[in-house]
Amino acid sequence: MGEKKSFLEKLADLGGAIKRAPLKIKIFLGLIVVCVAVVIGVVIAANRSLDKINYDTESVKYQEKTEKETGKTTEDEEKDEGKDEEKISGKEEAGIHNYFLAAQDSALNTVTNTDSMMILTVDEKTNAIKLTSLMRDIDVEIPGHSNAKLNSVMSKGGINLMYEVIALNFDIELEGYFLVNFNSFEKIVDELGGVEITLTQKEADYLNVNNYISDPSNRNVVAGTQTMNGNQVVGYCRVRHVGNNDFERTQRQRNVLSAIYAKFKDKGLTKILGLADEVFPYLKTDLTKDEIIGLATDIVTKGLGKSIGQLRLPVDGGYTDGWLTGGSSLYLDFDKNNKILHSFIFDGAYYDEDGNEISEKEAEKNYKAAAHQSEKKKDSEDDSDTED
Repeated sequence: MGEKKSFLEKLADLGGAIKRAPLKIKIFLGLIVVCVAVVIGVVIAANRSLDKINYDTESVKYQEKTEKETGKTTEDEEKDEGKDEEKISGKEEAGIHNYFLAAQDSALNTVTNTDSMMILTVDEKTNAIKLTSLMRDIDVEIPGHSNAKLNSVMSKGGINLMYEVIALNFDIELEGYFLVNFNSFEKIVDELGGVEITLTQKEADYLNVNNYISDPSNRNVVAGTQTMNGNQVVGYCRVRHVGNNDFERTQRQRNVLSAIYAKFKDKGLTKILGLADEVFPYLKTDLTKDEIIGLATDIVTKGLGKSIGQLRLPVDGGYTDGWLTGGSSLYLDFDKNNKILHSFIFDGAYYDEDGNEISEKEAEKNYKAAAHQSEKKKDSEDDSDTED
């Protein structure tokens, strides 16, 4: 048996074969070489971009994946260390992937409160992408700690503790997470050339006179649909005092993520790679390169996420207002909320914010309406100028 040839040697052999072949075969083989070269170029460019991501190698999820690759499991390590505590796990289902999305004020390498939290669901069975907002004031049970607000979990134990909290309180097993800093989120939007957002008159008026838009020169938004830059979008995401406080703020955040996704998926492959090269330094994740490539490939090749399903927890009628150290809190009826959450994620169901099941068509209509609520409702609400 001859010595195994390298890829470059095989490519040289192919070049020699092309020279010796008839004209028609030369053309055909030439096209193959061009296609291979393009694929190689794309792979190299994608890999170079992925190197710019901030990878969390301390995450329990990341370590579980690397242990599987090396043949050593978490169970083996626990036996080695004499650990016997039971792992807290949530529901999972083949073909449905759930990821934790979060944004914080501090740098990516610091552990602090998370101001915005969502569960991203990629459903390969129904070719759907879904976003579930988790309101930051939800009172949750935290292993090893007293009950506290959901947004404080990361500051107490990082992403590993958050995985346990989501599994324990919402019975959802997460596969990984993506974290972004709000300042870098602004840069991401700018790299996309801005995104289209629809503002009500009260939202526009409020943003133009308060410092949620930190750069005064950008306080020139108007009612209606417009392309907003990163500084304006971050301000829009953080507004609490127009409409129904944090409830509508989570809707604004889902609107922005939907707009970002719409901008991304309409780009060609070359443009996406270029954007990825600029955007990835602003992300932190415990997904591996292979997982990121697989997720992106599924979204492109399977047509995932033509429209994004949305849900907010708690649903109306599924909580009571309360008080914890640090401010007001939301005490959930977890039975009601989790029943709706699981049906939304695993059964392909859609709900309005009262927790009533509706059709996908009705859901899409409701989500569009939520993005641009009627001025009649807005005019009936008191608008406070108090900052968060």
